Amino acid sequence: MSKNKIRSVWLTVERAAELMNCSPRTVWRYIKRNRIEVHKHLVEQDGYKVRKTFLLTEPSLYIKEMADCQARNLVPAGFIEITLKVDGKDLHSALIYKYSEEDKHEHL
Repeated sequence: MSKNKIRSVWLTVERAAELMNCSPRTVWRYIKRNRIEVHKHLVEQDGYKVRKTFLLTEPSLYIKEMADCQARNLVPAGFIEITLKVDGKDLHSALIYKYSEEDKHEHL
């Protein structure tokens, strides 16, 4: 991870659906209705490059993300740091696309 401070967190549509307890199609409706920023990016998954759609997290979704990660002992294992333009401002962002269980001995 770089030393730049992360200013925005972006989650995949699939992860947002999981957190919102709905289908990806419902998330797409939510994105369109609320005019949520999206960004498409190629990520490597199982040896293949896959185009994923990421949405900019709103505070309520970010809170759900943090609570779910804490409850399930997950940490982001696959993410891309990138600078994206949001509302005319360049924000150092994290595109999170993969999770793993946190190693309990890691903090000793």
